[in-house]
Amino acid sequence: MLNKCESRCFNTNEIVGLLASIGIQKAPHVIPGIVGETEYSIAFEHPFPQSAVHYVVVPKKDIKDISDIGNDEHIFITDAFNLMRIIIEREKLVEYKIVTNGPGVQQMGYLHFHLMAEKEF
Repeated sequence: MLNKCESRCFNTNEIVGLLASIGIQKAPHVIPGIVGETEYSIAFEHPFPQSAVHYVVVPKKDIKDISDIGNDEHIFITDAFNLMRIIIEREKLVEYKIVTNGPGVQQMGYLHFHLMAEKEF
C-alpha cells in the first residue's frame, strides 16, 4: 500500500519533484507554455505567475537542490543560466530577478529557477 511506509518515505514535495524529473527528462513536449529548450534545460511559463514575466527554468537532470549538485552536473546548471540569458536577451528584460529555493521552502523537490520580471512597454 502507498500509505504504509516502513523505511524511506517520500514527502509530497519529493513526489512532485520525482514526477517532474521523469516528465522533464522523458516527455518534455507535454509541458505547456515552453519558452525555450536545450539539450540540458527547459524553460516554461509558470502556471501561477507572480509577475508579468514568470518562467520556470529546469535542468534536465534529477537534482534536488543546490546542495545536491555533483561535480559532473555543472553543465546542467551552466546551461540553465545560459538559457535564461537567451530569454532575457530575446525579451529585452532589464529589471529581472532569478530565484531558487532551498529544500525547506521548495514546493517542488527538484532544482529549478524562477526568472521573473515586470515587462516594460
